[in-house]
Amino acid sequence: MSLRKVHLPLLQLLRLAVVMGVALGSCSSLLSAGYRNLGFLQLLPLAHDFSAADDTTENSADAVNWLSRAQKAFPEDERLWYGLGLQYWFTGATSEALVALSTFLRAAPEDALGRFVSGEIAYDAGDTATALATWPDQALAMICIQRASDEIALGNLDRAQELLEVAVNKEITSYGTAYRLAQQYSQLASELEPVAEPDQMDSVCNHGSRAYELAIEYRPSLGFVRINYGGFLRRCERYPDALAQYRSIEGTEKASTRAWASHEIALTYLILKEGEQALVYFEQAVEFEPQNGLYRISLGKAYGRLGNQEAARAQFLVVIRNNDPRWKVVAEKELANLE
Repeated sequence: MSLRKVHLPLLQLLRLAVVMGVALGSCSSLLSAGYRNLGFLQLLPLAHDFSAADDTTENSADAVNWLSRAQKAFPEDERLWYGLGLQYWFTGATSEALVALSTFLRAAPEDALGRFVSGEIAYDAGDTATALATWPDQALAMICIQRASDEIALGNLDRAQELLEVAVNKEITSYGTAYRLAQQYSQLASELEPVAEPDQMDSVCNHGSRAYELAIEYRPSLGFVRINYGGFLRRCERYPDALAQYRSIEGTEKASTRAWASHEIALTYLILKEGEQALVYFEQAVEFEPQNGLYRISLGKAYGRLGNQEAARAQFLVVIRNNDPRWKVVAEKELANLE
């Protein structure tokens, strides 16, 4: 991890201050002259970048040594421990980083950034319990959601589930956090579906439903949230609940959203092996959005399954004539399969 790209203007100021310090002849002179006047304490966590654009062992050692000398010169300033902790973290010295940051947090226990960094280090070291106890409480839900996203991408599904359960049991006060949590539960359910035991899947479905319902409570007019919730419930094999979510937006004025909901209802009926009902809603989706190639292909396939080859062919030909590059090739293959 490096802060170089994020803090480039600050790094330029840091290098200027270092030049001033060298001219003054010592680290103490630097601290007393350039450091205080330039708000230098805030820049010390970036000290590993002060001498070059690239990280090197020599630069890191110089930065740690410099910060250590500063801490001894100004022991009353706890922020130097924070700088040392970050610097150790950048160089991979996890144990030393945790010691330095723990010293900082004893002096400033409510410092949110210090708690965040210390929690991140503990988590990266595999100590989830310490991370959860250290991360700032006001941001804990969002931190857990982001970390869970990372764990899902890595295939660590049990660890992701643990983090999401922490998040869903926190007080969530915004639509954005609730919906992001719901999305992560959808992703987790997708990954778990082929391998999870029933009890584990039930837990994910129950907690994910809580997240979706909270998001809907904050923004009840957003049809796409209800449709995505329906997809989540369908994955959980809660088909009546899924259909209820899709149907809850039938009164919306936006044709594309109503078409999407109708298409999802039709797909649900296909899973339930109710082909005639599925056909009704595929037709409805095309009625709402006639230029959508996917919906016409789905309708054509539904006609084909019910033995109406001519109606199926007509739908595929419309897609081909519309020349939509996303669906033309698919429609041509489906048409060939009829013949």
